[in-house]
Amino acid sequence: MRMSLMFAAVTLLTGINLLFIPFQPVPALWGGILAVAFILINVAADKLRLWSGVAWIIVAGIIITLMLKGKEPGDELRVLITVFAFLASAWYSVVQYRKEKKSIFAPDVPGRY
Repeated sequence: MRMSLMFAAVTLLTGINLLFIPFQPVPALWGGILAVAFILINVAADKLRLWSGVAWIIVAGIIITLMLKGKEPGDELRVLITVFAFLASAWYSVVQYRKEKKSIFAPDVPGRY
């Protein structure tokens, strides 16, 4: 299965989830800000030819730290994580689709996987 389709499915499911959780503007704003920061880190990593998984590790580290501190995910944290997941997955789905489209139409080059 293509990566872009998997991220599109995550985007769809988190979008549906956003419809059913109570909307809270401040955590939603923080989720949007974190998503923009995440996207900028990924864009910079891609331009510098670095491994873009660093941004994923940072996000996972923040979530794991919160879990280890015993913080129960209240409504605010759920809204923040869901907005972040929705925006980051939507962006990554488009990026992956463009990469897949480019690799399909690119001529075969020896050494390319």
